[in-house]
Amino acid sequence: MTVAEVIRDAAERLKNASDSPRLDAELLLAHVRGVERGDLLTAYGAEVSDEEQSRLNALVARRLDREPVAYIVGRKYFFEDEFFVDRRVLIPRPDTEHLVEEALRLLRYRSDTAILDLCCGSGCIGLSILHFAGARLTLADLSGEALAVARINAERIVPGRQKEITFVASDLFANIEGTFDLIAVNPPYLTVAETDALAGTPGAHEPRMAFDGGPDGFDLSRRILVDAHRYLKPGGHLLMELGFLGAPMARTARTELQLVDVLKDYAGIERVAVFISPPS
Repeated sequence: MTVAEVIRDAAERLKNASDSPRLDAELLLAHVRGVERGDLLTAYGAEVSDEEQSRLNALVARRLDREPVAYIVGRKYFFEDEFFVDRRVLIPRPDTEHLVEEALRLLRYRSDTAILDLCCGSGCIGLSILHFAGARLTLADLSGEALAVARINAERIVPGRQKEITFVASDLFANIEGTFDLIAVNPPYLTVAETDALAGTPGAHEPRMAFDGGPDGFDLSRRILVDAHRYLKPGGHLLMELGFLGAPMARTARTELQLVDVLKDYAGIERVAVFISPPS
């Protein structure tokens, strides 16, 4: 079979398991052949070996089980880089790029800044910031497995800069020391019911702790806002990703910080809350 025929066949098999069956088929075949998806466009007439078809069939079977393509191929593009991901971490979402963009805007023209990526998961937020900013970065997560993935990504994204990065196993701020110019956090913000409803969807393959924010979705967000001022330098910023109903929580939460902005995502949803620590 040719590349075109294999893609068509795989996409047909995936049409009831994916919203983007052809894209998934192309990504999986590109992974099997060790090329970029774009390279397939110039190779539609090329033959696909029996061994490659067998490997592709195994990957299609995983996708039919609703496993995310990012886990199957072990990578996900985020901001300007390609991150390693597996079931130990949440898959980076495009909407989170707004948080990175705002962080870089706030940090421009600064040097020797201290950044904390709390609930870091894969490290995509902190490492994306570090890639474009001179800074000292702390990556913190309750999950030791997530920190292991973050270490892999640190070596991939900012090679040679390991001395600028500290990894901390911590339940939010419990083991955090010092103060920071910027704290970035994408906390769990789904309700328990919403997390339960992920059963049978691709989200069911991702760590539950990355989604479950308690009864109303904002247990961890509120804990962070109560304590964050102790870990920010005067004039420092906290950037927090919000869920669909997170903006009202951010505007009314108990905190010593001042809410200065709420940024909207590509769909117009208020997605990132920007807080500042009052100058001393």
